[in-house]
Amino acid sequence: MPSGWALLHDWQYLPGHSLLIPEPAVGDFHALLLDQRLVFLRDMALLGEAVLAVTGAATVHYAIVDASPHLRAHVCPRYDWEPPDRRGESFERYDQREEQRFDPKLHTRLVAALASYLERLLVKF
Repeated sequence: MPSGWALLHDWQYLPGHSLLIPEPAVGDFHALLLDQRLVFLRDMALLGEAVLAVTGAATVHYAIVDASPHLRAHVCPRYDWEPPDRRGESFERYDQREEQRFDPKLHTRLVAALASYLERLLVKF
């Protein structure tokens, strides 16, 4: 993406949970120049559109984390199948189980679908 790298989170307990990491890597949001911050925010929104479209999620939650070791934006789909009391909570409240770890073989279709959708969006914007 123009602002950096979009990738799937290491834990896929909410399928499609993605990260946007700026290039250059910085420790906090304001270490980027203003025009870089604006592109980063636009890319985060476009990644959210792709995640929403590809996963069929009910909505997407966003979180910008500007703490060590690097700035990153979480783009986290939320699903109707989640328990209602969980949908409004942070994704970090989910337990990490080994079967939910990102696996390139298991998640090939999801990665390809997100990449394809993002390519189409980036042509428009």
